Amino acid sequence: MASIIFEGLLIGLGGCLFGVPMSFLIAVVFEHLPNVEGILTFRPTLTVLIPTVAASIIICAIGSFYPAWRAASMSPADALRRV
Repeated sequence: MASIIFEGLLIGLGGCLFGVPMSFLIAVVFEHLPNVEGILTFRPTLTVLIPTVAASIIICAIGSFYPAWRAASMSPADALRRV
C-alpha cells in the first residue's frame, strides 16, 4: 500500500518540477504579448508557489490512497483477473 502512495507522491512531485518552471516561462511570455501586456499579469513568488506545491503533493497523496487501499484489500488472483 505504501508503494502505491509513494508512486502517487512521485507523480505529484514530477508534475510540480515540470509545472513551476513552466509558470515562470508563461509569466515571461505574458509580459511580451501585445494583447495581454497590461491586462493580465502574473508574477510567481515563493509565497504563491510553496503552498501550491504543498497542496498538490498532499492532493496526490490523498488521491492515491483509495487505489492503494483497494489494491491492498484484493487477492492477487482477483487483481489479475481484472487486468
